[in-house]
Amino acid sequence: MNTVIHSVAKGFSAITAQARSTPTEDSGFSFVQCNITGTGNTYLGRAWKLRVQVVFAYTHMGIAVNPEGWNNKGYKDRDKTLFYGEYKNSGPGAATTNRIAYSKILTADQVKPYLDQSYIDGASSPPPRLEDLKNIKNIKLGSKPSLSPKPSPKSSSK
Repeated sequence: MNTVIHSVAKGFSAITAQARSTPTEDSGFSFVQCNITGTGNTYLGRAWKLRVQVVFAYTHMGIAVNPEGWNNKGYKDRDKTLFYGEYKNSGPGAATTNRIAYSKILTADQVKPYLDQSYIDGASSPPPRLEDLKNIKNIKLGSKPSLSPKPSPKSSSK
């Protein structure tokens, strides 16, 4: 959540290469309220193996994102087991007109499990509730990320 993904690729690249061992394995990648910037021919995901599960929601997608969005690496047999979902993304890379046939534009009900804490399973950065995301205002998306570390605050001794 709230992550900047900055591609520096000069050619083909993929943000994700996720796979599950079994159809019932409860794992995958969920990118919520992120910002994809940079260069190259960047796919949101590539089919590393069977049973992929990746979702991008409320994410700003810059020009680096390939219009097809996703890549099956030429393995047509994987198309039936891939789950690539998108929900309410923005920016030039979020246009779904040229997305590949096996990707899914999710509904509010379909995206809910991928926004839930039980899916993310991380206590340090809980994902937003769908109701909270509807109320977000003044999100600054599309800005170039700073790649240099921020200076640490100086401590004062008295």
